[in-house]
Amino acid sequence: MTLPKALLLAAVPALLVAAPKPSDNPLLAPWKTPFGVPPFAAIKPEHFLPALQEGMRQQKAEVAAITRSKSAPTFRNTIEAFERTGETLVRVERVFTHLTGAESSEAYQALEEKVQPMLAAHRDDLALDEALFRRVKAVYEQRASLKLDAEQRTLLEKTYRRFARGGASLTPAQKERFRAINAELSSLQVKFGANLLKDTNAYKLVVEKREDLAGLPADQVASAAEAAAKAGLKGWVFTLKAPSIWPFLQSAQSRELRRQILEAYIHRCEAGDTDNRPVFAKIAALRAEKAQLLGFKTWAHFMLDDNMAKVP
Repeated sequence: MTLPKALLLAAVPALLVAAPKPSDNPLLAPWKTPFGVPPFAAIKPEHFLPALQEGMRQQKAEVAAITRSKSAPTFRNTIEAFERTGETLVRVERVFTHLTGAESSEAYQALEEKVQPMLAAHRDDLALDEALFRRVKAVYEQRASLKLDAEQRTLLEKTYRRFARGGASLTPAQKERFRAINAELSSLQVKFGANLLKDTNAYKLVVEKREDLAGLPADQVASAAEAAAKAGLKGWVFTLKAPSIWPFLQSAQSRELRRQILEAYIHRCEAGDTDNRPVFAKIAALRAEKAQLLGFKTWAHFMLDDNMAKVP
C-alpha cells in the first residue's frame, strides 16, 4: 500500500521533483496520449536501454538527495521521499516488461539478457545503500512515537522490510555474495524464460484430416487454418500457445491428438540447447542460498514470510 499521489507530491522536497527534460526518446518524453497510455506505435527496442539507464540515473540522484540531507530522518523527508523516487524507471520498466511478455522477439530477448542484470544490480545498489538504510531504520525505530495513520504505518513497515529482505543488515562479505547471487539469478531467469518461449513457439500440431477436427468450435478451426497458411502448411495448425492448446484440449474429440499436444506441452525444455532442468536446478540452489543468507530456512519461508500464509 502506498500513499495517495497528491500527498506524496506535496511531501517531497522540491529538489526531487524537477521537470523532465524534453527527449526524442518516446519513453522519456511526456505521453500525450488518451489516458496517458504508452505510445506503443512509436516505441522501438532500441529506445529501452537508454531510457532504463536514464531512469536508474535519475533514481540514484533522487536517493542521493535524501542521503545528503542534513536534517534528521523523518517520515516525510525519508520514507515518503524514497517512495517517490524512480518514477521514470518504474514507468519505462513496466512498458518493457509488458512488451517482452506480450510481443517478445529476438531483439527483446537480447535486450533482456543485457538489462535484467543491470536492473538487478540497481536494485541491490538501493537496498544496500548504507546511508539510506540508516535513515530508514532511524524512522522505523521511532515508529511507536510517530503520529502516523494506517497508510503511513503500512508504508513505513513495508519500506523497512524491503531493505531488510534486500540484504541491508548483512555483513560486507555477505552483501558481496548477495549481489553475486542476484546477478546470476537475473541471468538464469532470463535464460529459463527464453528457452521456454523458444520451445513453445517451435511446436506445431498439423492436422490434415477434417474428421480430426471433430468437436472443435468454428472459430478455433478458422484460427488453425490461418496459422497453417502463415506457416506455409496444408490443413490446420495448433500450437502450445494458450489460445490454441487449451480450447483444443477442452473440445477436440480425438484422444490421440489431445495426447500428442499435451505431452509436447509437458515435455518442453527437456532436451538439447533449451534443456531447462540444469537451469532450474541452479536457480533453486541459488534461491535457497539467498534465503539462508537472510536468515530463512528455505526459499519458501522467505517468500511466504512477506505474504498472508507466513509459513510453509
